Amino acid sequence: MDNQDLKQRIKSNFQTGKIPTQSQFYELIDEALNPDAARLTEGTLDNARLPSQIDLTQGGKVTSTQVKAETLIGNGSQITDLNNDHLPSQIDLTQGGKVTGTQVKAETLIGNGSQITDLNNAHLPAEIDLTQGGAVTGTQVKADTLVGDTFTGTDATFSDQLEAKNLKGDGSGLTALNADEIATGTVDNKRLVKANKTQPGIARFATQAEATQGKDANLAVTPKQMQDAISSTKSNLEKEIGLLQAGVKFKQGVATVMTDSFNLAAGHDFPVIDSYQIKTGDRVLFTNQSDNKQNRVYVASEGNLWTLATDFDSNPDEELFIGLSVEVMEGSDLLHSIWTVTNLENPADPELTWQKRNDINNYQAGDGIRLNGLEISADSTWFKSLVSTMELNASNIVKGMVASDYLPFATDTDVSQGTTDKIVSPKQLSTQLTEIQTQADAKFATQDDVNSQITQHQGQLKRLDTAVWETPNIGVEYYSPDQHSGIFGDIIRLYIDPTLGTEDTIISMPGGELIDARLMVAENDVQSVLSSEQTRVKLLNTGELKLQLASGYTLRGGWVDYAQTKLTIYYFNRPWLAVLQPGESGASNLVEVGNKSIHGIEVDSVGNKIYWKQYDESSKEGFIKRANLDGSNPETVLEVGLTQGLAIDPIAKKIYWCDWGFWFTKEGKGILYSANLDGSGKTAIYSNEAHLGNTRHLSLDLKNRKIYWVDMGDRNHVYRANLDGTDFEDISTITGHSPGGIAVDSENNKIYWTSYYGDSGTVNDGSVLRANLDGSGVETLIDSPNANKPSHIELDLPANHLYYVDSNGGKLKRANLDGSEITEMPYYSGDYFSLLRFKV
Repeated sequence: MDNQDLKQRIKSNFQTGKIPTQSQFYELIDEALNPDAARLTEGTLDNARLPSQIDLTQGGKVTSTQVKAETLIGNGSQITDLNNDHLPSQIDLTQGGKVTGTQVKAETLIGNGSQITDLNNAHLPAEIDLTQGGAVTGTQVKADTLVGDTFTGTDATFSDQLEAKNLKGDGSGLTALNADEIATGTVDNKRLVKANKTQPGIARFATQAEATQGKDANLAVTPKQMQDAISSTKSNLEKEIGLLQAGVKFKQGVATVMTDSFNLAAGHDFPVIDSYQIKTGDRVLFTNQSDNKQNRVYVASEGNLWTLATDFDSNPDEELFIGLSVEVMEGSDLLHSIWTVTNLENPADPELTWQKRNDINNYQAGDGIRLNGLEISADSTWFKSLVSTMELNASNIVKGMVASDYLPFATDTDVSQGTTDKIVSPKQLSTQLTEIQTQADAKFATQDDVNSQITQHQGQLKRLDTAVWETPNIGVEYYSPDQHSGIFGDIIRLYIDPTLGTEDTIISMPGGELIDARLMVAENDVQSVLSSEQTRVKLLNTGELKLQLASGYTLRGGWVDYAQTKLTIYYFNRPWLAVLQPGESGASNLVEVGNKSIHGIEVDSVGNKIYWKQYDESSKEGFIKRANLDGSNPETVLEVGLTQGLAIDPIAKKIYWCDWGFWFTKEGKGILYSANLDGSGKTAIYSNEAHLGNTRHLSLDLKNRKIYWVDMGDRNHVYRANLDGTDFEDISTITGHSPGGIAVDSENNKIYWTSYYGDSGTVNDGSVLRANLDGSGVETLIDSPNANKPSHIELDLPANHLYYVDSNGGKLKRANLDGSEITEMPYYSGDYFSLLRFKV
């Protein structure tokens, strides 16, 4: 309660008419005798009421005996006229601010001394002598007490007191250092011995220009770099030679290839082909137009127009011919593929047939090499980058100059072996490249020898059967004088019987390939015409080479060049993978598999490898393996589960397989996989146990980029999807129970499959069926008793044949594609097989 409230209450207790109580009298007496100073708000305070330490009679002054220093509160900013008598002895105001060494010790000073002036040398320690003008002698200051980055002393004993490990800085001012003392770090190139052919030492890596000029002074490249450049140059040169010898003539490349029929009329947007968006100015090859005369190269023009490329407009006439080729310059799957004219009809207004070439290896750019189509050049950017990232490290320097053993020049043996720890000079590189050119000249000389041999036997050819040179006779097979560097196998020349008429068969060559032809005809027995548009030869799918003559024309003579192929069957006959060639006696064993189960065999016709899937029933381990076609070098590609169905895309270098759905494997169940042929890049592309519960076989439609399969679990369905697993389709509910094998004929838009139990679903009532690619038009080609329990099926389209395994006895049977002329193949016993045609 404050003072005012208390006074008011006491007054109220003693107002007129009230009778104060005893406690109220006590309160009045206590307040009068013992007032609380805390409630004082007005009036004056007598000096007698203050403590003895505070004496108001001194006019505010406080003596040292009345107030002690520790009771002072505040920063003293208002204190004036401070008397020296009241300060401690350590503080003496009479000295004008000066402090003697005896009164203030160094450890009691606080602050950075920035305000100290006129510092007296007498008050400093003996170690600090201001009279020397800042100079420090070696005897007074040791190296470990120096602070700062400058030393001006000259005392001779100073070098004995400083150790190199205590020096900081880059040492740029140091001279006359001994390299014997350097243990780690780097040494400036100026201090290293420069190398030459007679003296080892440091050498700078040559620039591209220096390497090209063959400079030799203090320059080097590693043998590995040289070998890479040599290998790349040699490989590309050999390919170039092969192309030249093959007679393949290239026109300007195209952006992409349209393999579907396309309306070239105006107004249609430019399409996306093989992941490439066609744009104005692009050259595009069309290979499958409804009008074969449009199977040429067109240029995409403004307004979505297409104009015929000038080098494909038949002007002059001889610019379009069989063997003409173009290279694809954009896209993904088709990038750098080669497309060649394989047939030309009606030369006056040519109708071209194109084929993608798989017999010419495409170039691939490597380190230091640039490709622009078929043009090869050095990549100077790569060489500059290589040189800029090269760094010499002196960490291996022990003493003195760089030891000569660390940078020796390579010998010829080092170069041939591709040694990486030595260097070669640009001169050596130039010598090696000259050697390659000499080898190339020798190859051309070999071709010249062949031409010389042909000239020596002027007018004669070498017989295929007896190897005797003779004047060609009609109906006899000879080695053609134009072998195209062997890329088609042995090319055979056959002179045509002049008595043949139109639609007569010149020769039947299932699986053969027409290379070239020349005809001499007579028009109405008056004028001889050479290979006019009214005459031609045509190779049918059946393998028959037909002569076609227009009305009024008769044949006077001519020849055809063609290549033959030979069918080879790879199959499993426990415990061996074996090979069989129809027409030969007996089979040959290739790889011993042992007591394993084989669930698929496929041949890589490009990489010349055979792949198979094997499963160990006891260990429950499955593997995809491969070997060379002769059985050598067997190796494991992938570890898989209990899998069935194996298919290979030799062009894209992919392998496909399926893990069974009702078996628990290491990888899962009911999954369709793909991977690279070397086993890398394994990817699950489709997963559905209902559709992959018991899939035995897969088949690829590489033309339309589809994968087909049938499932014995669902029993009556054919499925397909894109090769990446997208766009899954259940295309048909098919007749026949438990479909097993499946094969695709994309050229004729057909699928073939086997039904293990046939229509009735009983044993020994199987069938072989086919339908359109969309599942429509199902027809039974073969049934019991020729198909009791058929399983695996393959197509030999060049020969118009199908092959299938009748599991009731493990017999391999062959029939025409329409199911006629069924033949049992001798020397065969097994379940899985794969077909391959060799050029012979």
